[in-house]
Amino acid sequence: MLRPVWISALTLVVFAVGCNSGKTPAPAPTIAAGPSQAPAKSEPPPTAKRDVHFKTADGQMLAGELYLAADHSAPAVVLVHRQDGTHAEFAPLLQRLAKADQRFTLLAFDRRGSGTSPPPLHPGKLGPGELGSQDVRAAIHEVLEQSGGHARGVVLVGSSLGAALVSRVAYDEPKVTALALISPAAAIDGVDVYHPYAQVRNLPTFLAASSDDVISRSPMDALSHMAMAGTIKRYSGRYHSAQLMGQAHPEFWKDLQVWLMGEFDEKPVKRQSLYYAPGKEPGAKAKRLDHIPRKMRAGGAGK
Repeated sequence: MLRPVWISALTLVVFAVGCNSGKTPAPAPTIAAGPSQAPAKSEPPPTAKRDVHFKTADGQMLAGELYLAADHSAPAVVLVHRQDGTHAEFAPLLQRLAKADQRFTLLAFDRRGSGTSPPPLHPGKLGPGELGSQDVRAAIHEVLEQSGGHARGVVLVGSSLGAALVSRVAYDEPKVTALALISPAAAIDGVDVYHPYAQVRNLPTFLAASSDDVISRSPMDALSHMAMAGTIKRYSGRYHSAQLMGQAHPEFWKDLQVWLMGEFDEKPVKRQSLYYAPGKEPGAKAKRLDHIPRKMRAGGAGK
């Protein structure tokens, strides 16, 4: 009685095995792929540095470090150190700018008698203001020559005495587009900052000093009021010069770099002197002053 049932069960097993043997194996489970990662973007190497030597108008040899941007039409930055300092004062800023997204041509140099620049050829013949101005002018001409004359502008950065010197030359250097005056002083070594800056006060200006620096406190107040397009930064303490202030406040270098980047595309503009009416600047041809307010014509702005 049980045999037919056993045979039927065996038949079902054989049939099932035969059917399964013809099936395609189930595919292996797939693992969802994550988001594809783009290859890391390679950063361009820092702008190469090289030593340069160049002469002033009176034959003085000066030494410095040049970072020539690959794009020769890029603007240039000329850095002028403090009294009794060297171009090494700006090393932290140079390191930042040499690897920035936008590259300036950079020149940090030693004024005559400082660092690796030889002492003055004719000591005592000219005052420190005239000698320092010649040094800064030579540096401006050097970066323009190194760029083949293609640099579209020059930003001047001066520390302490350097702040007064860059103010002195900015008026009649038409390529200068902006100024950074760090720890400015009313008169270091007899070099005035007020009158020269008044002639270029419409240029974008970065003014920075320590809040308790007695040398720069009054000049900062005066220059801040004179500046028509000023960015004012004050840092705690009584540190004088870019070097000392930057050592105490590393954010100073970042602030200066951010401001410089904002001036990267700045174009040269005509100066708006506080002392000279249009057409009455040194060396300019006389022009009609009918469009100048009566107070200005009477010299009220120059008092």
